[in-house]
Amino acid sequence: MRFGIASELVSATLFILVALALYGLFKGVDQGEAALMVILAVVSVPISFVGVATELGALGLLSGAAHLSPVGPSELELVVYMLLRLHIQTIVVAEIFWGLWLLPLAALVIRSGVVPRAIGGLLIIAGSAYLVGTFISVLVPALVGIASTVAVILEAGELALIVWLLTTRWTASSLARVVGPA
Repeated sequence: MRFGIASELVSATLFILVALALYGLFKGVDQGEAALMVILAVVSVPISFVGVATELGALGLLSGAAHLSPVGPSELELVVYMLLRLHIQTIVVAEIFWGLWLLPLAALVIRSGVVPRAIGGLLIIAGSAYLVGTFISVLVPALVGIASTVAVILEAGELALIVWLLTTRWTASSLARVVGPA
């Protein structure tokens, strides 16, 4: 569990750097839209950190500390369970912004003329899947299992941009010449 918590902290922090790197690549296409993309991405980070804090709270309760001895095991298990459920709910909230940031990114990709437009389309689908999945989990909880399965498949569309960036032969300077000045 501790490795998972550390991974969440690292990935949330790196998410800021990814958003800033993409801003650098696409600000020449539309600086305002690139800034909106960064803002929407960065808003999810403190929400993710709150979720991690709930996991750390659950771990603290399970530590067996002496000051917890007056609390019965069943009460302690209930609070731990509630904290872990709260972590899941913070992810649901963060997913709103995980979806929203992909929409201006998709527009930037489509208008850049550098990245294949189909990848922009996949980003729109992925962003929409995050949003629909979030609202299904809030409005129709009975459908969460099915919605999550479909959403994971559709959200994988964002991997297309990662694969494209990693497999194309480009340098920051050559991409900047096409997209715009750095």
